Amino acid sequence: MMNDPKGRQMVEDSPIYEIKDGKEKLIKSMMEEGNNLITKEQCPRFDTCNANLCPFDPNLANRTWYPDEDICIRKGITEKYRWIKIQRRTQKKVEDQEKYFVVEMLENLSAVGKGTIGLNPDSELSHEHQLAQWLKYRKKRKKREYTEEEKEILRGRIKKARRFKN
Repeated sequence: MMNDPKGRQMVEDSPIYEIKDGKEKLIKSMMEEGNNLITKEQCPRFDTCNANLCPFDPNLANRTWYPDEDICIRKGITEKYRWIKIQRRTQKKVEDQEKYFVVEMLENLSAVGKGTIGLNPDSELSHEHQLAQWLKYRKKRKKREYTEEEKEILRGRIKKARRFKN
């Protein structure tokens, strides 16, 4: 594992920054891996974006994101990538900014609150072990599929309840 410019642990290499006038500036893209370069055609904000989790990154599964870091600001992207919307909610609500998230975690969050906690970069447990525990605890429930007959029974109950209410 590597550390980012703020000394926080990261899953794999991420962007390389230089610090100028007290601000971090991206000098090497996190997407430069072999022939997997992100182009301006895929994302017009590529040159100015500092989001650690880019939906166009071929190595997205290996990236980490801390709630105090940038988020993709491309318009209309949240319809296709729900985890970006969750990322924005997480950034606003999570109190512990020193714990990181990965896309798999963001995809499995249904509700975000002050108690939402990421993975601990200082833990003696491995990233994989922490992630497995986190996902097991927050396992998504599958929606129940109803047959047409069951749907009709439920519709009847709702109609009856509405008539009774009025």
